[in-house]
Amino acid sequence: MTNNLEKKLDSLSISNLEDLFSESYSEWFCSLKGNEFFCQISPTYLKNVESFEYLKTQFQFFDLALEIITDQESKVLEKRSNEDNEIIEKESVILYGLIHSSYILTDEGMEKMKEKFINGDFGECPRLLCKNSGVLPIEFQNDISQCVKLYCPICKRVFYPPYKYMKMNGTYFGSQFPHLFLKKYPEFEQTQEMEKYQPTMFGFDIHEDSAIYYKPQKKNEKEN
Repeated sequence: MTNNLEKKLDSLSISNLEDLFSESYSEWFCSLKGNEFFCQISPTYLKNVESFEYLKTQFQFFDLALEIITDQESKVLEKRSNEDNEIIEKESVILYGLIHSSYILTDEGMEKMKEKFINGDFGECPRLLCKNSGVLPIEFQNDISQCVKLYCPICKRVFYPPYKYMKMNGTYFGSQFPHLFLKKYPEFEQTQEMEKYQPTMFGFDIHEDSAIYYKPQKKNEKEN
């Protein structure tokens, strides 16, 4: 959850939800600064509760949080305490993110993420020789922090995102998304050999057999 989003949520109350969500929840959520990686989940998918009802046990107020996401606000909310309302509002954000991770694997979701990739919404690879290649959000499974990472289709490396996205949970995108995305849209996959840095001296390339050419040794070579 981003800092801006947390501040926005802290200022919310059930009484002003109606004014805040004159636009759909998806439109509001994706318009927040720091949520550029998210796409708008279609109302049809959100109403297909059976697809993500397995998440129910992870939430205290699953049904009420879902009502907010699907723009079906209930008068029941007004009868709850401010503490409960705060939990419901924050759970709606988390629930949207978890539903988003499955939605972007559908054909419809993939198309929306494709548009965002083309528009450069996910940013560019920080590696100079990838020449501003577009990147894709990914959850790096071995990272305990669960911070979203960025996968480059050219160098096939995973990088940390810019600082403003460091608190965004990678679970909202999943570890499989980039690979399924490139499987569906192979035109974005770099099949040629990755460009490597070529050492030079006075403008001339240094040959690998040269005595001044530096070649990193493998671990077992160093031990020998």
